[in-house]
Amino acid sequence: MAPLTQDWNDFWNYFQQGLPHINILLGIIIALVGGMIVGSLPSLFVVALLAVVVHVAVEAIIPAMQHHAPLVLPTFNNGFAHYAISLYIAYFVVIGAIFLLRVILAGARPTRLET
Repeated sequence: MAPLTQDWNDFWNYFQQGLPHINILLGIIIALVGGMIVGSLPSLFVVALLAVVVHVAVEAIIPAMQHHAPLVLPTFNNGFAHYAISLYIAYFVVIGAIFLLRVILAGARPTRLET
């Protein structure tokens, strides 16, 4: 049981170190759109991955649009991988929660009474 606890703590520390670098407003907007797009549980994995791609692309485009600077894509190194993995986990959890809430609320709709 101790190795499992150690692995969980390592994962949690890794995830928490990547969280401060996430643009929260952009993340909320993308997660809300992603939560509305998800149609099934397997598609959640794909939508979360697409959300990461969109997030990284928009973060590269925003400075180029605001400051008329050249478009600079992120450098693919360990730091970026850490950021992308943390971003994927965050999107997976938030989009999954939105999807679950949407499914629960769709099942709780009142039935139509016929007269």
